[in-house]
Amino acid sequence: ARATMLSLKVHGEWVGLKVSFETAAVPGVDKTVAGYNTTIFAYGITSAGKTHTMQGSPGEPGIIPLVARELFSRQRADAGTEWNIT
Repeated sequence: ARATMLSLKVHGEWVGLKVSFETAAVPGVDKTVAGYNTTIFAYGITSAGKTHTMQGSPGEPGIIPLVARELFSRQRADAGTEWNIT
């Protein structure tokens, strides 16, 4: 059986990366850890901040580095389970 789920989150310019990560990415991380394929996609007009949202800056990491940290943190906390991260 094939399952498809769509979760749409729209944030304005006043929302910081931490809130975007917690509301848009963490649910995807939860699904990934549960064994589902997950995609996080940034969409918007030119100069809307998509690259900054996804990559961040040295002082404020974006969605990609925060998701990587979260996944590896969960892996370390779950040492009794074999993880295959590709």
